[in-house]
Amino acid sequence: EINKGAKDGVLKGQTVIGPGGLIGLIDSTTPLTSRVRLLTDPGHQVGAWIDRTKQHGILTGMGTNRPKLIFLNKNTLAKIGDAVTTSPASTILPPNLTIGIVQFVNEKALPSPYAIVQLTASPEAIDWVQILKNNG
Repeated sequence: EINKGAKDGVLKGQTVIGPGGLIGLIDSTTPLTSRVRLLTDPGHQVGAWIDRTKQHGILTGMGTNRPKLIFLNKNTLAKIGDAVTTSPASTILPPNLTIGIVQFVNEKALPSPYAIVQLTASPEAIDWVQILKNNG
């Protein structure tokens, strides 16, 4: 929860970043506070991609500080150490925001391959956030 709300112009769905990159989206607001839905929240999904391979995926929160990036293609060509960012095609999030680094890749997973991503911004260790006004 953060101490800025609707009175400060915060809107549901806005992007929240911290030192190191994306941490989540505004989930709800009151006049004076806002609740952030973290990328790590179980079931929270955002579009992401690996620029090196030009591969899109869905970053899915697992309740740990390492969300899963589920790829949309069978041949991901992803490697440990690849940078994961928001998609340049995203309509929900600003493009090319840093999310994290690939820590593990499972090419053989069914129904689709996935990677485990170490976030570059640790939600539990930050003392400030910035709210981006999406598309403007």
